Amino acid sequence: MQKDNVIKRLQELYLYDLYGFRLELKPLAELLNIGEILNCVATGVYKGRRRMIAVTDYRVLVIASSVLAATEVFIIQRSAITSYSVKKRLIGSNLHLETAKETYVFTNTQKRILDLFLWALGLPVKQFDT
Repeated sequence: MQKDNVIKRLQELYLYDLYGFRLELKPLAELLNIGEILNCVATGVYKGRRRMIAVTDYRVLVIASSVLAATEVFIIQRSAITSYSVKKRLIGSNLHLETAKETYVFTNTQKRILDLFLWALGLPVKQFDT
């Protein structure tokens, strides 16, 4: 997918003003498969580094990118997520994703994004066509 398509999707989701200029957009565009739909994007701190969390209809992509450090990416298959929740706070809301192997806690997420994030995770998981 091209970065322009990712930016267009962010505009459709009313997220462009929050994430339209982040460094993670280029790696995100490169990671998305043809036909994969981006449903939500958020940012949070995980293991001491700010990361972008992108929910698609197949998976959750977690990307950390900066000018001075190498881009880090890890992928969580949506079918592997056993539970998810959010804690809304005035400052520093949290997002929790749990799989059978690990629990991911992203801190300092933006409160206004969490309802959309829960909606995106609640959508049916699509299977890859073989």
